[in-house]
Amino acid sequence: MNTRIQKLREGLFTDIPAICPERAMIFTEAMKKSEGGPIIKRRAQAFYEVLDKMSIYIRDGELIVGNQASSVRGAPVFPEYSVQWIIDEFEGNPYHFNERPCDQFKYTENSKNKVLETIEYWKDKCQFKNVWENLPENARSAWEINAIDDGWCAASGLGNLLPDHEMVLTHGLEYLIAKAEQRIQNLDLTEPGTINQYWFLQAVVTANNAVINFASRFADLLETEAEKCGDTVRKGEMLTMAANCRRIPAKPAESFWQAVQTIWFIQLILHIETNGHAISLGRFDQYLYPYYKNDIDKGIITNEQALELVESFFIKANELNKLRSWPDSEYFPGYHLAENLAIGGQLADGSDAVNELTHLVLEATGDMKLTKPSVSLKWYEGTSDEFM
Repeated sequence: MNTRIQKLREGLFTDIPAICPERAMIFTEAMKKSEGGPIIKRRAQAFYEVLDKMSIYIRDGELIVGNQASSVRGAPVFPEYSVQWIIDEFEGNPYHFNERPCDQFKYTENSKNKVLETIEYWKDKCQFKNVWENLPENARSAWEINAIDDGWCAASGLGNLLPDHEMVLTHGLEYLIAKAEQRIQNLDLTEPGTINQYWFLQAVVTANNAVINFASRFADLLETEAEKCGDTVRKGEMLTMAANCRRIPAKPAESFWQAVQTIWFIQLILHIETNGHAISLGRFDQYLYPYYKNDIDKGIITNEQALELVESFFIKANELNKLRSWPDSEYFPGYHLAENLAIGGQLADGSDAVNELTHLVLEATGDMKLTKPSVSLKWYEGTSDEFM
């Protein structure tokens, strides 16, 4: 890794991650204002407000932008899923967050009070309360004596999904918005059941506009920071990043840099919208390869610059964090999110899928020695011994 990446990597471990109350506060206020409306539209609007109002920042030297919380590796709070364990751990039961044997989180009295004030609204509305009330009595009894425990699903977002990265890279989010708006125009609202489709499609438009607006906020910030920057090289980088964020993910990516930034925005906003885990990155070396190959062939970037962008992505992946209950943290230690990134394997015609970008991902994995993403190699009989 070069000096830039090394510095960014070191910055991941300078402090204990902090609990960030921003997302919980913004989301809760939005949900309060929309009470009585369709839940899918309420959540979409609350998501828009979170992305529009949360703190954003640019780390010194970074080439890929976008933050989940108000501090590096900070963890937002998702009170709509569950709240009692948060109250318990602020009281030290079984540990205070900052005194856990592992996966500690620091907090100030101010941030603690903000979280506690916010979660008051969710005590009788959160997902876990609904799950608990609908469990059979024998299941509750088994849960209470720790014979079973499904808190990581019942008390949080589930995740375990694979976004259509290639679609976003190829078409952009404006394409999705246009499709949803066309579907709305074609709906016959006199037909039974179409109102639910109508609400869903409206939510699709709102949520995708939220992401585009989020990217534009970073473009604005990058342009502002570039104006103040005395380093001409860094100023040029920030202006390029601003141009990237003006274009993507609204429109199709046109370069490898834009493509990597697109994938990061999609991964990031899914972790801001819900606190699920195992939100996978899929076949990273396949859907990004056309952009890599085009830029290399045209001399737009070098292999070293492409590696720097891949390693920058790995840095961002390790900025994501999740505030889990102590039982879940004890079972899944290491601030782990199970973000799988797959490389290699076969193409649709059965041929070997290993390419130059596959090798770069392997090199980045060896360089970075980080826990995120979880890199998996797809092997088959035709995978070369040289590659292995």
